[in-house]
Amino acid sequence: MASHDKKTAAHITGLTLFKFLTLLAASMAALVFMASRIYYYQDVHGDEFERRAINQLMRSALGSESAVIPNRGAIMDRNHHTLAYSSIVYTVFMDVRMLDGRTDEQKENTIKKTAEIMDIPESDLWALLAKNPDGSLVHNTHYRVISHQNPQEIASALNAERLHDIYTEEDTKRFYAYGTAASQIIGFQRGESLWGIESRYNRQLTGVNGRVFRLYDSSGRGVITERVPPQDGNTVILTLDLIIQQKAESVVAKYGHEYNVDYAAAIVMNPHTGEVIAMAAYPSFDLNDPMNPELITNPRLADEWALLGLGSRELANNFDTIWKNFNITHTFEPGSTFKPITIAAALEEDIIGRSDTRTDSYFCGGSKVYAGHTMRCHRRSGHGWVNLREAIAYSCNVALMEISEKSGSAVFYKYQRDFGFGELTGIDLPGEESASALIHRLSNLNASELAASSFGQRFNCTPLQAINSFSALINGGYLYKPYIVSQIVDSRNRLVYDRKPEVVRQVISQETSDWMREAMVDTFVYGTGARARVAGHDIGGKSGTADQGREGEPGHHAAASFIGYFPADDPQYVVMTIIYNPKVGDTPSASFMFTELVLDIINYKRIPPSSQAQAGSGSVFLDDYTGVPVWQAAQTLNRLNADFQFVGNGDIVVGQFPKPGERISQNATVFLMVERTSDDELAEVPNLDGLTLRQARTALLEAGFVPMVTFDNPSNNYEDLNRVYLQMPDAWQKVTPGMEVRMKVRID
Repeated sequence: MASHDKKTAAHITGLTLFKFLTLLAASMAALVFMASRIYYYQDVHGDEFERRAINQLMRSALGSESAVIPNRGAIMDRNHHTLAYSSIVYTVFMDVRMLDGRTDEQKENTIKKTAEIMDIPESDLWALLAKNPDGSLVHNTHYRVISHQNPQEIASALNAERLHDIYTEEDTKRFYAYGTAASQIIGFQRGESLWGIESRYNRQLTGVNGRVFRLYDSSGRGVITERVPPQDGNTVILTLDLIIQQKAESVVAKYGHEYNVDYAAAIVMNPHTGEVIAMAAYPSFDLNDPMNPELITNPRLADEWALLGLGSRELANNFDTIWKNFNITHTFEPGSTFKPITIAAALEEDIIGRSDTRTDSYFCGGSKVYAGHTMRCHRRSGHGWVNLREAIAYSCNVALMEISEKSGSAVFYKYQRDFGFGELTGIDLPGEESASALIHRLSNLNASELAASSFGQRFNCTPLQAINSFSALINGGYLYKPYIVSQIVDSRNRLVYDRKPEVVRQVISQETSDWMREAMVDTFVYGTGARARVAGHDIGGKSGTADQGREGEPGHHAAASFIGYFPADDPQYVVMTIIYNPKVGDTPSASFMFTELVLDIINYKRIPPSSQAQAGSGSVFLDDYTGVPVWQAAQTLNRLNADFQFVGNGDIVVGQFPKPGERISQNATVFLMVERTSDDELAEVPNLDGLTLRQARTALLEAGFVPMVTFDNPSNNYEDLNRVYLQMPDAWQKVTPGMEVRMKVRID
């Protein structure tokens, strides 16, 4: 029996030891696992869990908690110019409960010093300590805000005084460095509402809140303050070039005001990537005060809206129209800028030929009839026989109608859609319009609608759709998805997003694209874009004018547009300008806007002259200046570096010699007959002959003219050594004030 008990005891002892060792091993494994997890959480998620732990501790204690708002990420242009940024400001608040328990002397000192530093009446602060009839505090709180968004110097001064129960806490304020620059693109914060980039990239721009927690003991006395710092938002880098953006905005404001338009707009893109380099619209507003009517860039609207009163519903609705980005939210009939797409589609399908033979030419008698409706060419007398290149250059409606007849509805519809009309471009901006409801379905493209659509009428598109499709014409046939944000970097300057160009589809072949790119240069040589020519630079493109809506119906008005690209042999920029619903005079051409903006880009980027530019070929085709204001005629001829003389006094050209369309040598003089057609005062051109360049410039500016200079020797451009020997217009002539006067100078 004893032996059996000994065996049993030994067995139990062995079993216990086995269990003990097993338990020990499991415990060690658990400890290793826990250690590894602790290390993981501390090393990988240490900041996050520390933040959570502190917040949990603070919430469970007797105290008050407030958020520390992080700085919103900056918005920069492609050259890292800061367009929008946030800065630390301070909220000043009073612990009313605590201050109420202080001595009268302590209260008086606190209120007096606070009022002095913040430049506010002492009575405002005493009011925060007001009592109810029963003796209780009206504002019975540890946190009563005195003022928001105070600068650093206010906070520093208050903290230095160590005043009883007056505290400061960090906040953030958004600033827009250039006011109206890119306002409809950048957008803004207004309460919970966000616009533009601020809306589309809100998640990336928004940081992580920090926390400030003030602990109190049981008596209500503050004993400790804990702070968890905020994490600033990411920086968004745009494709915009601030300098080109500002030049585009200056041009649209100038012509928008001059023609009293509803809208004027300009877009600059890289045709090989889809990057938006500039996107401007008139009117625009100041991002720092987006509901201030005095800061609208349209003076007429500024005066009218100022009468409505701040906070009125009508004023808010009006601002909504200019907060929106016209270039992606508004639609218009593109007119003749669409014609190259009709031609490219027919070329790609081998429906028409490229030769100059009669079989590949078109006769324009001025109109064609469809279903009893006469559709006219812009040249009512017709162009006669034109080949394909001439059809583009002269912008012949009849030739386009015949080409669309040969192509048929199915081919036209396919390429119209392939080029992106009727669908979103996919740009990374909010509010884009597709215009899908404003484009004909295939079943609706009857003969009349097809004919009108062939030259860009009776359907709508956005300005961005128009320029993006035009880019595909000249870049090898590739339709890109346009974009405006190129990179995003975090608060430690680490790259978190890098956008690459994205091809949506190839719509035409390289061969067709190359032919179109070369052919559209003729528009500037002898066609409808001759006025937009830039001396020394090969440029291609297309002008466009279209009635918006049906004649005689409500809302009928006009719009003019121009799209061009340069350098023509390898386009780096494609530029579009728009004048929408002008209310002064006849429908103006958007070509002058285009030329001015292109010249700004050429000068800014120092783009060298083309090796075989049309303006340097020794001769030019003379445009038709009849009916053109004298200032426009002078500006165009100055850009061509052509000599000219006005015959008579006046504000409008009524005749010319040589005749329009003739080829003239560049040293020939163009004579323009002018007459007066308005009651506006004319200005007399001063006599500049023999004056130094400095004296001549002063005389022109004092007389209200814009001086332009041509040097015989560009290296000798000394203001006091060069003297004027020729001027255009002539001295004593009475013409439109404010126009350009060109003077030729040489070393005396």
